[in-house]
Amino acid sequence: MFAAVAGTLTLVLVLLPFIVQPLIEWTAATFGKTDKSMGEMAASLVQNIIKIIKVLLWMALTVSIVRFLDFIVFRAVFAKSESEVSSLLRNVISIIIYIVAFFIIFQSQFPDIPLAPLFTGSTILGIVVGLALQDTLGNLFSGIALQ
Repeated sequence: MFAAVAGTLTLVLVLLPFIVQPLIEWTAATFGKTDKSMGEMAASLVQNIIKIIKVLLWMALTVSIVRFLDFIVFRAVFAKSESEVSSLLRNVISIIIYIVAFFIIFQSQFPDIPLAPLFTGSTILGIVVGLALQDTLGNLFSGIALQ
């Protein structure tokens, strides 16, 4: 299943650049017949939509690779040993990898958008949620410690 998903996503990502330029030119020509600025705006819109599609495809590929590595490392390797890794630890590691991969992929497609305000906003949101869920998080970490 991993090979089929990863192969399909890779094939789409490889073939996408061959489709993008003719699509942008066609859009600019079609919408620019009466007004040239309208054609440029439509071509810019198509280009941004293609970038968003690329981000989504790269993230889907990242998710499939992380899940495959999770299966290989935590299920196949640790199945032979008697120790077991907590599912919470596996999920936290996966989420950290997803976040880092998203920021790298997003910055590669949209280099002119600064990520510092996004980090600041997520930090403020994390503080607000942490303060609001203080008792619940305390109980959660107590349960983890007991486990």
